[in-house]
Amino acid sequence: MKSAILSLIAASTVSGVWAGNWELTIGPAWRARAKTTISAEPGQASSMFSYDRNPADHAGDWRADEVVRVPDALTPGEELYAATAVGTTKSSVPASAADDVSRPLGLKADLGCTVFAWKRLSVALNLHLAGYWRLRSSAAGGHTRISQVKDYWLFEDGPYPDDTDFSSFKPAADPDLAYREDLGSYATKTPSLRVRGDLYQIGFGPKLAFAATDFLSVYGGVEALCNLAYLDCRAGDAQESEVRCLGGFGVRLGANLGLTEHLGLYGEAGYERIDEAEASVAGRRARVDYSGLVVSAGFVLRF
Repeated sequence: MKSAILSLIAASTVSGVWAGNWELTIGPAWRARAKTTISAEPGQASSMFSYDRNPADHAGDWRADEVVRVPDALTPGEELYAATAVGTTKSSVPASAADDVSRPLGLKADLGCTVFAWKRLSVALNLHLAGYWRLRSSAAGGHTRISQVKDYWLFEDGPYPDDTDFSSFKPAADPDLAYREDLGSYATKTPSLRVRGDLYQIGFGPKLAFAATDFLSVYGGVEALCNLAYLDCRAGDAQESEVRCLGGFGVRLGANLGLTEHLGLYGEAGYERIDEAEASVAGRRARVDYSGLVVSAGFVLRF
């Protein structure tokens, strides 16, 4: 019985350079699209102004060493006492959401075993292995601008220099903006978010091939995919790394060109649908979508 089955398979196998039941393909692969979507920073744009102290909250009588002298704007040559405070304006703009697309290169290998052949048609079960490296994406961080001014609360009703008895006098309730001094400004930025990732795949499924000639065959296949996605997210000193197992499937079409009885070349293109990978750091979340076109070419070994 066993010898009869082997004889039937041998009789139905296509003759030519593609003799043999096992096929190994290996070569570089290129993903046309790996899209990273990075969420906005938490919070909203805001602007806040505050003083380092409020002269109205001063406890007790003022002293000469707590005030400064300023020119009297209404009486040239005269001076007034004034209390001072530094006002700070803090304007913050969080980073908005951003998309970035990279096109990682990788390496793939397929091992197929022919399970049925009839004339020029054959069906194989195919094991798929692949790895893609150097996914790189980034998004700018938000920024904050700090501006400072110095304001003066005048002692308009006295005392007047050089009298230092403040027991009956208080500064005005509001600062005189005519005396305001600009102390300058500076800006700070929150760190940008950088995402690095690798993708590793294992798949299994059937492949249907048609031998157009003794040297050229075309094929198509479908496969279920198990994907391991490694993501490393960094924002300044904050870092988070995650490994996610993602489901998916793929379809592809290709052609084999025989050079010798056991060696040939292949080229193929396909589409893979893969679940999204996610990771977060410093309040921002990155989602990576690997789904898209995959192109590969390389060598074929049949044995």
